[in-house]
Amino acid sequence: MNMTCFPDHSVLSGLVAVLFLQLLTRISAHFTVVAHAEPPLTTIGEDATLHCHLFPKKSAERMEIRWFRSQFFPAVYVYKDGKERDEEQMEEYRGRTTFVRDNIRDGNVALKIHNVTAFENGRYHCYFQEGRSYEEAFMDLKVAKAVWVSTSMPSESPSELPDPRTPGPEKVSTWMVVLTVALSALGLFIAFSIYFMWKQHRRRKTLFIEKEIECEEKEKEFDKKGQEHMGKERECNLTGWRRTQLHAGTTATFSFGTPVRRLLRDFLHDLPG
Repeated sequence: MNMTCFPDHSVLSGLVAVLFLQLLTRISAHFTVVAHAEPPLTTIGEDATLHCHLFPKKSAERMEIRWFRSQFFPAVYVYKDGKERDEEQMEEYRGRTTFVRDNIRDGNVALKIHNVTAFENGRYHCYFQEGRSYEEAFMDLKVAKAVWVSTSMPSESPSELPDPRTPGPEKVSTWMVVLTVALSALGLFIAFSIYFMWKQHRRRKTLFIEKEIECEEKEKEFDKKGQEHMGKERECNLTGWRRTQLHAGTTATFSFGTPVRRLLRDFLHDLPG
Protein backbone atom coordinates (compact mmCIF):
# COMPACT_ATOMS: atom_id res chain seq x y z
CA MET A 1 0.00 0.00 0.00
CA ASN A 2 1.49 3.34 -1.08
CA MET A 3 1.37 6.08 1.51
CA THR A 4 2.01 9.77 1.00
CA CYS A 5 5.10 10.99 2.82
CA PHE A 6 4.71 13.99 5.13
CA PRO A 7 7.43 16.01 6.88
CA ASP A 8 8.39 14.76 10.31
CA HIS A 9 6.99 16.60 13.31
CA SER A 10 10.50 17.64 14.37
CA VAL A 11 10.94 19.51 11.08
CA LEU A 12 7.62 21.31 11.61
CA SER A 13 8.61 22.26 15.15
CA GLY A 14 11.91 23.68 13.92
CA LEU A 15 10.16 25.67 11.21
CA VAL A 16 7.73 27.13 13.74
CA ALA A 17 10.62 28.13 16.01
CA VAL A 18 12.51 29.84 13.15
CA LEU A 19 9.43 31.79 12.08
CA PHE A 20 8.74 32.85 15.65
CA LEU A 21 12.34 34.07 16.16
CA GLN A 22 12.22 36.03 12.92
CA LEU A 23 8.97 37.65 14.02
CA LEU A 24 10.46 38.60 17.39
CA THR A 25 13.48 40.11 15.63
CA ARG A 26 11.24 42.25 13.45
CA ILE A 27 9.19 43.34 16.45
CA SER A 28 12.29 44.40 18.42
CA ALA A 29 13.46 46.57 15.50
CA HIS A 30 10.23 48.63 15.38
CA PHE A 31 8.31 50.93 17.66
CA THR A 32 4.97 52.68 17.96
CA VAL A 33 4.32 56.36 18.64
CA VAL A 34 1.60 57.04 21.20
CA ALA A 35 -0.07 60.42 21.74
CA HIS A 36 -2.45 61.40 24.53
CA ALA A 37 -5.98 60.22 23.84
CA GLU A 38 -7.48 63.40 25.28
CA PRO A 39 -6.88 66.49 23.12
CA PRO A 40 -4.78 69.19 24.81
CA LEU A 41 -6.82 72.24 25.76
CA THR A 42 -5.58 75.81 26.19
CA THR A 43 -6.68 79.42 25.73
CA ILE A 44 -5.30 82.23 23.61
CA GLY A 45 -2.16 83.74 25.13
CA GLU A 46 -1.36 80.65 27.22
CA ASP A 47 1.14 77.83 26.57
CA ALA A 48 0.22 74.47 25.04
CA THR A 49 2.16 71.23 25.55
CA LEU A 50 2.00 68.40 23.00
CA HIS A 51 3.11 65.08 24.54
CA CYS A 52 4.04 61.85 22.76
CA HIS A 53 6.15 58.79 23.59
CA LEU A 54 7.46 55.53 22.15
CA PHE A 55 6.15 52.07 22.87
CA PRO A 56 7.99 50.02 23.92
CA LYS A 57 10.31 52.37 25.77
CA LYS A 58 13.57 53.11 23.96
CA SER A 59 15.97 56.01 23.66
CA ALA A 60 15.13 58.63 21.05
CA GLU A 61 18.35 60.65 21.41
CA ARG A 62 19.60 59.57 17.97
CA MET A 63 16.23 59.66 16.26
CA GLU A 64 14.64 62.34 14.13
CA ILE A 65 11.67 63.86 15.97
CA ARG A 66 9.30 66.18 14.19
CA TRP A 67 6.01 67.95 14.88
CA PHE A 68 4.19 69.10 11.79
CA ARG A 69 0.69 70.06 10.72
CA SER A 70 -0.78 69.57 7.25
CA GLN A 71 2.63 69.42 5.52
CA PHE A 72 5.78 67.55 6.46
CA PHE A 73 8.09 70.45 5.55
CA PRO A 74 8.42 73.07 6.83
CA ALA A 75 7.48 71.78 10.26
CA VAL A 76 6.39 73.18 13.59
CA TYR A 77 9.59 71.80 15.16
CA VAL A 78 12.42 69.46 14.05
CA TYR A 79 14.98 67.62 16.20
CA LYS A 80 17.63 65.72 14.25
CA ASP A 81 21.14 64.41 14.96
CA GLY A 82 20.89 65.53 18.57
CA LYS A 83 20.06 69.18 17.89
CA GLU A 84 17.29 71.51 16.72
CA ARG A 85 16.92 72.31 13.03
CA ASP A 86 15.67 75.88 12.77
CA GLU A 87 16.06 75.90 8.99
CA GLU A 88 13.23 73.37 8.70
CA GLN A 89 10.86 75.22 11.06
CA MET A 90 7.85 77.28 9.99
CA GLU A 91 8.30 81.01 10.33
CA GLU A 92 5.22 81.32 12.56
CA TYR A 93 6.77 79.09 15.26
CA ARG A 94 10.36 80.36 15.39
CA GLY A 95 11.20 81.55 18.89
CA ARG A 96 7.88 80.26 20.27
CA THR A 97 8.68 76.57 20.86
CA THR A 98 10.55 74.63 23.55
CA PHE A 99 11.59 70.99 23.16
CA VAL A 100 11.07 69.11 26.46
CA ARG A 101 13.56 66.22 26.41
CA ASP A 102 14.03 65.33 30.09
CA ASN A 103 12.87 61.73 29.48
CA ILE A 104 14.14 61.32 25.92
CA ARG A 105 16.09 58.18 26.90
CA ASP A 106 12.73 56.53 27.61
CA GLY A 107 11.31 57.83 24.34
CA ASN A 108 9.09 60.36 26.15
CA VAL A 109 9.22 63.93 24.76
CA ALA A 110 6.98 66.98 24.45
CA LEU A 111 6.77 70.24 22.51
CA LYS A 112 5.69 73.39 24.31
CA ILE A 113 4.20 76.20 22.20
CA HIS A 114 4.28 79.62 23.87
CA ASN A 115 1.77 82.46 23.54
CA VAL A 116 -0.81 80.38 21.69
CA THR A 117 -3.00 82.11 19.10
CA ALA A 118 -6.15 81.03 17.31
CA PHE A 119 -3.90 79.94 14.44
CA GLU A 120 -2.55 77.07 16.57
CA ASN A 121 -5.98 75.43 16.86
CA GLY A 122 -6.08 72.15 14.93
CA ARG A 123 -4.25 68.89 14.28
CA TYR A 124 -0.56 68.16 14.96
CA HIS A 125 1.47 65.12 13.93
CA CYS A 126 4.24 63.73 16.16
CA TYR A 127 6.79 61.87 13.99
CA PHE A 128 9.74 59.62 14.97
CA GLN A 129 12.27 58.11 12.55
CA GLU A 130 15.18 55.74 13.18
CA GLY A 131 17.02 54.61 10.07
CA ARG A 132 14.36 53.39 7.67
CA SER A 133 11.79 52.79 10.40
CA TYR A 134 9.34 55.57 11.16
CA GLU A 135 6.00 55.98 12.90
CA GLU A 136 3.74 58.87 13.86
CA ALA A 137 0.70 59.76 15.94
CA PHE A 138 -1.57 62.78 15.85
CA MET A 139 -3.43 64.97 18.32
CA ASP A 140 -5.89 67.86 18.10
CA LEU A 141 -5.04 71.04 19.98
CA LYS A 142 -8.13 72.92 21.18
CA VAL A 143 -7.64 76.69 21.56
CA ALA A 144 -10.46 78.67 23.17
CA LYS A 145 -10.93 82.40 23.52
CA ALA A 146 -10.11 83.94 26.91
CA VAL A 147 -13.11 84.52 29.21
CA TRP A 148 -13.26 87.94 30.88
CA VAL A 149 -15.45 88.19 33.97
CA SER A 150 -16.81 91.65 34.93
CA THR A 151 -17.71 92.43 38.55
CA SER A 152 -20.21 95.20 37.62
CA MET A 153 -22.37 93.39 35.16
CA PRO A 154 -22.88 89.76 34.17
CA SER A 155 -20.61 88.53 31.47
CA GLU A 156 -21.89 87.36 28.21
CA SER A 157 -21.86 83.67 27.43
CA PRO A 158 -18.30 82.73 26.43
CA SER A 159 -17.55 80.74 23.35
CA GLU A 160 -18.39 77.16 23.86
CA LEU A 161 -15.39 75.23 25.12
CA PRO A 162 -14.83 71.64 24.10
CA ASP A 163 -15.35 69.02 26.76
CA PRO A 164 -11.89 67.80 27.81
CA ARG A 165 -13.40 64.49 28.85
CA THR A 166 -14.35 63.73 25.27
CA PRO A 167 -11.52 61.62 23.83
CA GLY A 168 -10.13 62.65 20.49
CA PRO A 169 -9.57 60.32 17.59
CA GLU A 170 -6.84 57.78 18.11
CA LYS A 171 -4.54 56.61 15.39
CA VAL A 172 -4.18 52.89 14.82
CA SER A 173 -0.58 52.21 13.84
CA THR A 174 0.01 50.31 10.63
CA TRP A 175 2.66 48.25 12.36
CA MET A 176 0.21 47.20 15.08
CA VAL A 177 -2.19 45.94 12.42
CA VAL A 178 0.62 44.01 10.70
CA LEU A 179 1.75 42.58 14.02
CA THR A 180 -1.77 41.44 14.89
CA VAL A 181 -2.19 39.72 11.53
CA ALA A 182 1.25 38.08 11.79
CA LEU A 183 0.60 36.75 15.29
CA SER A 184 -2.81 35.44 14.23
CA ALA A 185 -1.26 33.66 11.23
CA LEU A 186 1.49 32.22 13.42
CA GLY A 187 -1.07 30.97 15.93
CA LEU A 188 -3.07 29.28 13.17
CA PHE A 189 0.11 27.68 11.78
CA ILE A 190 1.10 26.32 15.20
CA ALA A 191 -2.42 24.97 15.78
CA PHE A 192 -2.43 23.29 12.36
CA SER A 193 1.01 21.75 13.02
CA ILE A 194 -0.11 20.33 16.35
CA TYR A 195 -3.29 18.93 14.79
CA PHE A 196 -1.31 17.43 11.91
CA MET A 197 1.18 15.70 14.25
CA TRP A 198 -1.68 14.37 16.40
CA LYS A 199 -3.43 13.00 13.32
CA GLN A 200 -0.24 11.30 12.10
CA HIS A 201 0.30 9.72 15.51
CA ARG A 202 -3.28 8.48 15.61
CA ARG A 203 -2.97 6.99 12.10
CA ARG A 204 0.23 5.14 13.03
CA LYS A 205 -1.38 3.79 16.18
CA THR A 206 -4.41 2.56 14.20
CA LEU A 207 -2.18 0.81 11.65
CA PHE A 208 -0.22 -0.84 14.45
CA ILE A 209 -3.40 -2.17 16.09
CA GLU A 210 -4.72 -3.47 12.76
CA LYS A 211 -1.40 -5.25 12.15
CA GLU A 212 -1.53 -6.85 15.58
CA ILE A 213 -5.08 -8.11 14.97
CA GLU A 214 -4.09 -9.51 11.57
CA CYS A 215 -1.13 -11.37 13.09
CA GLU A 216 -3.32 -12.85 15.84
CA GLU A 217 -5.86 -14.08 13.28
CA LYS A 218 -3.11 -15.70 11.21
CA GLU A 219 -1.73 -17.44 14.31
CA LYS A 220 -5.19 -18.76 15.22
CA GLU A 221 -5.72 -20.04 11.67
CA PHE A 222 -2.32 -21.73 11.68
CA ASP A 223 -3.04 -23.43 15.05
CA LYS A 224 -6.43 -24.63 13.78
CA LYS A 225 -4.91 -26.16 10.63
CA GLY A 226 -2.19 -27.83 12.72
CA GLN A 227 -4.77 -29.41 15.03
CA GLU A 228 -6.80 -30.70 12.07
CA HIS A 229 -3.68 -32.23 10.52
CA MET A 230 -2.73 -33.96 13.78
CA GLY A 231 -6.29 -35.33 14.15
CA LYS A 232 -6.25 -36.82 10.65
CA GLU A 233 -2.84 -38.35 11.22
CA ARG A 234 -3.99 -39.88 14.51
CA GLU A 235 -7.11 -41.30 12.82
CA CYS A 236 -5.03 -42.85 10.02
CA ASN A 237 -2.69 -44.48 12.56
CA LEU A 238 -5.65 -45.88 14.51
CA THR A 239 -7.24 -47.35 11.36
CA GLY A 240 -3.95 -49.02 10.39
CA TRP A 241 -3.59 -50.49 13.84
CA ARG A 242 -7.12 -51.94 13.72
CA ARG A 243 -6.46 -53.53 10.36
CA THR A 244 -3.29 -55.12 11.69
CA GLN A 245 -5.09 -56.55 14.70
CA LEU A 246 -7.89 -57.95 12.53
CA HIS A 247 -5.47 -59.66 10.18
CA ALA A 248 -3.59 -61.20 13.05
CA GLY A 249 -6.81 -62.68 14.54
CA THR A 250 -7.89 -64.31 11.25
CA THR A 251 -4.51 -65.93 10.78
CA ALA A 252 -4.61 -67.37 14.24
CA THR A 253 -8.07 -68.85 13.64
CA PHE A 254 -6.99 -70.54 10.47
CA SER A 255 -3.83 -71.88 12.08
CA PHE A 256 -5.72 -73.35 15.00
CA GLY A 257 -8.71 -74.77 13.11
CA THR A 258 -6.90 -76.85 10.48
CA PRO A 259 -5.27 -79.49 12.83
CA VAL A 260 -8.55 -80.03 14.66
CA ARG A 261 -10.42 -80.88 11.51
CA ARG A 262 -7.64 -83.17 10.43
CA LEU A 263 -7.69 -85.10 13.72
CA LEU A 264 -11.47 -85.42 13.57
CA ARG A 265 -11.33 -86.78 10.06
CA ASP A 266 -8.69 -89.38 11.04
CA PHE A 267 -10.76 -90.38 14.03
CA LEU A 268 -13.85 -90.97 11.95
CA HIS A 269 -11.87 -92.93 9.43
CA ASP A 270 -10.50 -95.27 12.03
CA LEU A 271 -13.89 -96.20 13.46
CA PRO A 272 -15.01 -99.83 12.70
CA GLY A 273 -17.54 -100.54 10.05
